[in-house]
Amino acid sequence: MNIKIIEGKIELLEPITQLYNEYMLFYKQPSNIPKYRAYLKDRMLQDNTIFCLAVDANNNAVGFTQNFNSYSSLSLHPILVLNDLFVSSNYRRKGIAEMLIKKTFQLAKKANMFRVDLRTSKDNTGAQKLYNKMNFIRDENVYTYRCEL
Repeated sequence: MNIKIIEGKIELLEPITQLYNEYMLFYKQPSNIPKYRAYLKDRMLQDNTIFCLAVDANNNAVGFTQNFNSYSSLSLHPILVLNDLFVSSNYRRKGIAEMLIKKTFQLAKKANMFRVDLRTSKDNTGAQKLYNKMNFIRDENVYTYRCEL
């Protein structure tokens, strides 16, 4: 399989939007391409997100990561948050998620980031295996809380 990982720029908004819609359906959210396009375009124009896009030999988008810049108060360094990772169902278990994460690492290093953070569902054991394989360390000392407003 011939897969390339490229940085997702505004010129690739349409294929990223289509994949993002698939991603939202995977997480049982409604299909809403106009809403997702507007959200993604805003993120890209504000330059506060970095997309990595997996494309096949025919330049079809088959996977992505969406990453956000952040900071660690304790380390006093910038970090990258790998917020979203998705691979289309026909392309799973082919190493594409690993390729996307490696590209995310490259971009983080290029931007002098201290580390890459992510989180995943407790029941997403397939992803957890990949993250362990790629030297992510699960934090057993921190709980995540949220308060919807």
